[in-house]
Amino acid sequence: MTEFKHYHSAHCESGAVSSLLTNNGFAISEAALFGISGAIFFVHFPFIKLFNIPMTSYRDAPGSIVKRTPKLLDFKIKVLRYRNEDKAMKDLDIFLSRGKVLGLQTNAYWLSYFPESMRIHFNIHNIIVYGKDNDNYLISDPVSDHVTVCPEKDLKKARFSKGVLAPKGKLYYIESNPVANNLKKAFFTGITHACKRMLYIPLPYCGVKGIKYLSRVMLKWPDKLKKEHLLQLYVGNVVRMQEEVGTGGAGFRFMYASFLQEASDLFKMDEFNIFSEEMTSIGDKWREFAISGARFCKNKSDLNSLNELSAILEELSFLEKEFFSNLLKFVTKHKKSMCV
Repeated sequence: MTEFKHYHSAHCESGAVSSLLTNNGFAISEAALFGISGAIFFVHFPFIKLFNIPMTSYRDAPGSIVKRTPKLLDFKIKVLRYRNEDKAMKDLDIFLSRGKVLGLQTNAYWLSYFPESMRIHFNIHNIIVYGKDNDNYLISDPVSDHVTVCPEKDLKKARFSKGVLAPKGKLYYIESNPVANNLKKAFFTGITHACKRMLYIPLPYCGVKGIKYLSRVMLKWPDKLKKEHLLQLYVGNVVRMQEEVGTGGAGFRFMYASFLQEASDLFKMDEFNIFSEEMTSIGDKWREFAISGARFCKNKSDLNSLNELSAILEELSFLEKEFFSNLLKFVTKHKKSMCV
């Protein structure tokens, strides 16, 4: 059986890739991978609905970390998808027999090691499989405190769940390690990518514009939805996507703050530490929004509380616009020194 060390992470995709690389001999934090990929983001699409509720996300599209980091850090990652379920499970066993440690995209609902009360249909949960014992796969779930097991029949269901963002048996593993001397360039490129997406996408639903858009459209929900329980569902989903799906507790902002702290240590530039502290404060403000949102849902949708939520979002739009504008100016100014 492959020797494997489990690492507990804040987010499944960044945690899975970080664990795969670290177990392959190249230690790198999930915060660094999250930042390098430029995955911090915000989007609110009123016309794209999950479970009949508009989609809100606080990070880039699922799979962006697996897709972007190999290009920026110059390493190879093999990604496979399957149509045939039996072929997918057979290949999984073959790779394990060869000593591979594998990342899988799954639907968390079918992973039987989760308590039933915690299971939701979430098709983009990344886990690691590092071995097999009879009919049980040995699992390292990045958001779990310890390793666990999953029966073959359950893992098969999780890999081939239907619906939005279906996994389609997605499997990935490290083929070669990153080039260490590419780190500075990768950090710079990731920061630039994130800043430009937060600031300049010409759509009202994305980045800092998206935060402001949500602050305004939220005030129209009482008249549009009519029914109180629908209003609670809409507000509750915005909070749930921030607090429960992904890292919890405005965690993507806090993770980005950790990434900038690493940049400060790596480049010996105290300015990055200042940006890290600013992003931590922004994360605290997002947490304040979540607490107010939960209070709104609990207190029978008091409309004064809705105005308060809208005001917090408008402030966050301003804060993040100022933050990413200043960060972009800084990295642009220091481009040459960062990429040497």
